[in-house]
Amino acid sequence: MVVFALSYTLLTSFPVTGIRKHKVNFCSVWVSRKFPKLSNDVDLHQTGFKSDLLEYLSAYRNIGLGEWVERIKKHDLSEAGVNLVASVPGGHCGRDMLKWGHMKLRKLLSQHGPSSSMVSSGWPVIGQFSSIGSLGPSSTHWLTGEWLTSLSATHGTGITATKTAKLNLVFPTVENVQNSLEGYPGMYVTMVMRQICLYYVISWGINTLFIAKCSQTSLFD
Repeated sequence: MVVFALSYTLLTSFPVTGIRKHKVNFCSVWVSRKFPKLSNDVDLHQTGFKSDLLEYLSAYRNIGLGEWVERIKKHDLSEAGVNLVASVPGGHCGRDMLKWGHMKLRKLLSQHGPSSSMVSSGWPVIGQFSSIGSLGPSSTHWLTGEWLTSLSATHGTGITATKTAKLNLVFPTVENVQNSLEGYPGMYVTMVMRQICLYYVISWGINTLFIAKCSQTSLFD
């Protein structure tokens, strides 16, 4: 008997050659269990993960993804036990605003996150990024406004919460950049971005032996 099943691998990095080659250590990987086909191609208990995945693929309006959308529809993903937080290009408003990115994360944390009594007021939100887009004219415009509010959300706070935690942004030092695989060409930050982020930045440190081991291993070799 032949059993057909689907398994999913989600990566947090962009599938671009330069990033895949030099920045793979910043990539997180989630591999799912194998999901069996539906017995009658009718899914009466569609999970949030399945609906999110289908919506994400459909949002690109790419004809080439149509085949995979149909395959996913025919499989039982009820045992996924996770939620998918994806981002797609474009501006989003109304109900669509809660489908993607940090607003989707805010919604999930308000529904399934820890209660505020379990979160110490002294705990910071720690962010790390491989690139920076537009942060607005000031830190309060988006960084410590929308984004930090989303990552500070706790169970029951709702999507209109305004309470935020302290923010720490892991940012490379001059030495980090000099000793990186790409060197100075791999680092570009405008003066406006530096001014906005300066108050919140912290440097990171790790065992050099561990970095040496990581640099010799690639997920894509």
